[in-house]
Order: sequence, then C-alpha cells, then structure tokens
Amino acid sequence: MSIFSLINTYRTIWAVITIGYLTLLVALAFLGSQIVKEVEYQAAKIHELYTYPFKVNSAAYDASLYIAKIRICSLEAISKVNSDASRESLEKLSIGYEDKIFKDIDIIESAFLGDILKVKEARELALDWRSKRGLMYDLLDSGKEKEALNYLKNEVSSTHSALNQRLNYIREYSTSNAAKLALEGEQESRRIIRKFILVVTVMWVFTAISGGVIVIIVITQIQRRDTRIALEQESIAYMAHYDELTGLPNRALFYDRLKQSLAIAKRNKTNVFLLFLDLDGFKSVNDSLGHRSGDILLKQVAQRIVSCVRESDTVGRMGGDEFTVLLNDADSHECVSEIALKIINSIRTTFDLEGNQVQIGVSIGVAYNSDDQVTENDLLNNADMAMYESKNSGNNRYTFFSDAPLKKVEEWIKFRESHHVGIHDIDQQHYNLSRIMNRLNSAILYQIPKEDILNLFNKLIEETVKHFESEERYMSLYSYPKRSLHFKQHVHLLSEAKNMLERLSDNDETPQLDTIKDWLLKHIEYSDKPLAEYLLQHGVN
Repeated sequence: MSIFSLINTYRTIWAVITIGYLTLLVALAFLGSQIVKEVEYQAAKIHELYTYPFKVNSAAYDASLYIAKIRICSLEAISKVNSDASRESLEKLSIGYEDKIFKDIDIIESAFLGDILKVKEARELALDWRSKRGLMYDLLDSGKEKEALNYLKNEVSSTHSALNQRLNYIREYSTSNAAKLALEGEQESRRIIRKFILVVTVMWVFTAISGGVIVIIVITQIQRRDTRIALEQESIAYMAHYDELTGLPNRALFYDRLKQSLAIAKRNKTNVFLLFLDLDGFKSVNDSLGHRSGDILLKQVAQRIVSCVRESDTVGRMGGDEFTVLLNDADSHECVSEIALKIINSIRTTFDLEGNQVQIGVSIGVAYNSDDQVTENDLLNNADMAMYESKNSGNNRYTFFSDAPLKKVEEWIKFRESHHVGIHDIDQQHYNLSRIMNRLNSAILYQIPKEDILNLFNKLIEETVKHFESEERYMSLYSYPKRSLHFKQHVHLLSEAKNMLERLSDNDETPQLDTIKDWLLKHIEYSDKPLAEYLLQHGVN
C-alpha cells in the first residue's frame, strides 16, 4: 500500500468519525443551536490539526527522500560511466524521482498556510536542480567523469542543500502551526467543558477512541505493506537465482559465477573446469513412476553431486535433468577425472524413491579455459558437445572436450547482442532456449536415436514453460498493460510445440523447427523487448 493509499484510508476513517460526531450532535440538539455551532467549530479545528500538517509534512518528507535518491543515482551513474545502459537506466530513474518531487511541491502549495514564497523558492530550486542534473549527465556523455563528479559535489550539491533548507522550513512551520492549532483547540474545549461538561466529555472520549483506532490501523497497514514488500522481494530474488526444486543455483546464477571464475582465472593464470551432466534413464523413471518420483530423484541427484565436490565449487541445475559443476583451481586433468568418476559412481548407485528402487546413469562432458579468449558460452557449448560424445559412447562416461573430435552443434540460431532485451534473467532464458534449439536441430541432422530427440524436445518445452512463467510473474507484479495479449502468444507457441512433439512421438515425423525458430525470434523482437522496456522503466534490471 502506497502513502497515497494510506492517506485515502485515513480520510475514510475520518469521514466515519465525522458522521459519529454529527450523530452525537443531533442527539444533543436540545442543548441549543449555539452549542452545535461551537462543537462544529471545534471539530473543524481538530480536523485542520490532523490533515494540514500531515499532508504538508508527508509531501516535504517524500520530496527530501527523492532528492537523496537522485543524488545516489547520480553517484552511481558516475561510477558506472562505462556502462551506457546502466547510466541511461539511472538517468530515467532520476527523472522519475524529479517528477515525484514536483508533485509533492504541488501538494505543499495547495495545503501550506505559511509563507507561500518559500514554496515558490522550493519549486525554483527544484527546476534549477533538474537543469544542473542534466548538465552533469551531459558531462558524463562527453566522458568527463571527474568534471561531472566535481559539478555534482559543488553546483548540484549546493542546490540540493538549498532545496532541503526550504523543505525543512516548511516542515518546521507546519509542526509549529500544528502546535498553535492544538493550543487553540484546547482553549476552545475548556470553554465548552465549563458550559457543557457532559457533551464535551462524551465527545472527547469518542475522539480519543477514534484517534487510537486511526493510529492502530495506520501502523498495521504500514507493517503489512512493509512485510508484504519484503516477502515479495525476497521471493523474487530467490526465484531469480535458485532452482525451486533442488535449491541449487539456477542457470542465471551459475552463468554469473562462471563469468566471475573465468575473469579470476584469466587474471591469475589458472584453469576453470566445467562439467556438464545429463542423466541417463531419467525420462523412463519419470514416465513410469510419475512426476513426484521424478522430482524426488532430481533432489537426491543434486544432493549426491554436491557431496562429491568441494564447498568452494558450484553445482547448478540448468533445467530438466541437466546439471553443471564449476571447479575452481583444479590441480590437473587427473583431479577433474577423479571428481567425474566419483559423481558417476555416486549416481549409478541405487536410489530409493518412496520404496521404489531405481538405477540411472549420467553422461558427463568436461571443458576448461584452454586460453584467455574462451568465454562463458564457449565453455558451456564445449562441455555440452563433450557430454553428447559421452552419451553416444554409452552410459556412465565422461569425455574431455579436447579428447576426441566431436560432432559440432550447428549454430542454427545465432543469439546475438541485438537479441538482448536488457533484463538479465530473461536474456539468459532466451539464450538457453536457442542453445536447446541448436542441439535439437543438430540431433536431427546427425540422425541420433529418436529417444534422445524426444528428450531434447521435452527439455525445450520444459524450459519454454519456465520462461513463460518467469515473464508472467513480471507482468503480474508490475501490472504490464499488454499482459493478456502476451499471455495468449505464450499459449499459442506452447500448443504448437506440444502438437509437434505428439506428431514426432506417434508418427516419427521430422519436426519442423523453422516454425518455432521464426516465432521465437519474432516474439523476442516484437513482444519481449517492449515488455523489457516497460520493466526497465519500473526499476527492474
């Protein structure tokens, strides 16, 4: 609930209290019209005491808060001067805060009872602030980081201080004026009490109870709002970085750690080894015993893999029955081979799935940063190809990327910089979908067994569903205006993919991947990019 919602709630409660006052006055009408007028006058004074300083102080406080946020954005923009996207996002965020400052000044101007010139000075200073902030970003665009920082510390900060002084004056005046109104209300109340002790006593008891209810309701609403926001943010952060089923780092977090490890390895001249794991026989277990048993199996597999590596290593789940292991500072190929064998022997041991004894295998591909030019995508693709070489050679094997000539996964879909939408986890999901599509296309070209093609198609559908669910969470949380149309497009593509899978399963029909490829690229360009632009405007990065 926003502060404006709280204000509306407060006004609704006050309206109820006012009705109670009027009802009480009607009941006491026999005491004379003069008493009614005095009580109404006192009620108006009390109403002014509550509403005037609340609106002005709240708006002045919000404006000061947004000024501080703009300053933080400015400092971050200077620190991220080499990132055009980050600077542009921070500038947009600053402009949004500036608009809110002017709205708060409008509220102050409509309700302030003091020297209105102070409010006009605050508005002029805010306009000056906006102009100077624009000049600072012009300096950044010209590559003059130091000049921008000095300009922020001197010119912009001086305007910031002057504007805060005006806002502090407005708050102090509102507070002192509230005290004055309180004193007048007390004197008026005493005069009424002396004349009509019973009436005033009843009314003040009623006011005390109502005031307590207001405080309790407002505090409760604020606590509920803060708790809900905290839980939502924690949930979003967890879902964005960890696999919900196994608790392992998901693709986005694993990719980030891989990128960091490669950067450290490049600086320290060390090796980073990546193991790409694909379970053998998981689909048959999932089909015969059901998805519940399949989920239990994946959890147990994750636990066994984690038990085979060091705490400093990272185990991630890429989706479906694919896992990855990141080994930092491995001593040699022999050390990595021992770990791969340890994982194979651990996973080939019988699993107990609620009384059902099952056995599966695992195919492992291993790749490492052979030179400083190897990127995260190169390492993942190399380990992926090595894993498929292991799978083609039989179950429970591991293969180093450099051990033998491998069948290359054709880069049928080239995921380029132009396909990026600017939201990190959505970009990672798009890249993963294109990678699976490339593998599926190569599998069809090389005529690998139908069961493997079906497994890849199932992974494609599973990752597509996860991607759609992620986008739909964003659209719901940030009230995306085109959510309904976007959702219908998701349903259409998923239906096409599932129909294609059924035709492949029943009739051995070669899937027409061009249809899905064209749809995916068009969906990124014409639907996901507008969604990402909307999310970026609302603070998502």
